[in-house]
Amino acid sequence: MARRSTRTLDLALIACVAFVLLQAVPLPAALRNSITPHAQDVDRALSLTPHAAAMAPLTVDPQGTWTALFVFALAVGMFFVARQVCREGGMRRLIRTVAWTGLVVAALAVIIRPALPGGILSLVESTDTPMYGPFVNRNHMGTWLIMALPLVAGYLAARIADRLRHLPPNRVVDAMLIWLAASAIVMLIATVASLSRSAFVGAAAAGGFFAIAGHPRRPARVRGIGLLAAAAIVALALTNSQAAGLMARFQDSRTTATWSRAEIWRQTLPIVRDFRVTGAGAGAYGRAMLVYQQSDRTLFFNQAHNQALQIAAEGGLVLMVLVGIAAIALALQIAARLRGDRSPLFWIRLGAASGIVGVVVQSVWETGLRIPANALLFAVLCAVASFSASARASDARDRGGPAGALATAGSRTV
Repeated sequence: MARRSTRTLDLALIACVAFVLLQAVPLPAALRNSITPHAQDVDRALSLTPHAAAMAPLTVDPQGTWTALFVFALAVGMFFVARQVCREGGMRRLIRTVAWTGLVVAALAVIIRPALPGGILSLVESTDTPMYGPFVNRNHMGTWLIMALPLVAGYLAARIADRLRHLPPNRVVDAMLIWLAASAIVMLIATVASLSRSAFVGAAAAGGFFAIAGHPRRPARVRGIGLLAAAAIVALALTNSQAAGLMARFQDSRTTATWSRAEIWRQTLPIVRDFRVTGAGAGAYGRAMLVYQQSDRTLFFNQAHNQALQIAAEGGLVLMVLVGIAAIALALQIAARLRGDRSPLFWIRLGAASGIVGVVVQSVWETGLRIPANALLFAVLCAVASFSASARASDARDRGGPAGALATAGSRTV
């Protein structure tokens, strides 16, 4: 059973999954055509058979919708599981897994990219795809990085804050702090080296939110040190060999008006208009655009390059309302947890919240949350930022000391 404080969010998420399932369930053709009349136009345009089926789902791409349903349900399930893990004291292991993964993947991506500009796919085939690390699209790896980086930075800040409470300053730095800092630095460098403009803007937004929201909680004696450390890390990232390439991309005007994001958004609006109530179907944007794209198809529009517009096109008003309710409920929970948490765990929550802010900003230009790895990490961030400690963990924290202050992190110190 959902707790009263989380019931609205939980029910909204379950309703989202149920609605996507409804899009994929075959309905009598007459009922389907009355709900979404333009779906049969897409079917006729893309079908080789002249006769309409007696039963058909609301979506214009059943296979794509079933795939999207699997990913969406997996992400919602991950949120519930990660939230329970955090409540029971497993957050430390969860975040360290993200930190180790980020360190290894980002380092390999930075090393491999200069040698294989086309990505690892270029070892087996000729491709112009700007693959980056394990992601086919550098912007999608950027989505992962701008979520993982603030989370690890928050964990790093929490560990420093906790150790300052119980240890002299000369004993604060240990091996754990060093490798966490290394992970954060390498991920920041990888974000710049990705040459993804949306990822850089998203990372800047996440960093700005972290600095502004965390400023009142920083002890006066560490504010100067923190500012200098942050400035040094950013300077290190911006002076690597790929920084000039990123700056050049901000000034690049080679993208034609036909392929610009504004043009993609403009050509997506007819889908939103024609499927305004129930959408074309989750995961069905690409198939719908086979009919709706009117520009040069040298570049095919398989995503809206705007997360809100993608949701509107695929889920219509129904899914937009459900996602809006879930987003508002989540934001209220996160705000309440940040206001009420006086322990070093505040920094971990803030790091997760900053990652959410960063990916929301990036989503103005990208739809990186469609990728399963990104959807799962986003679910983890939502869980870390919004969970409420169990009664056992709260009692331990109230007793004080290293064991109590960070009991919900699953160890005596962060």
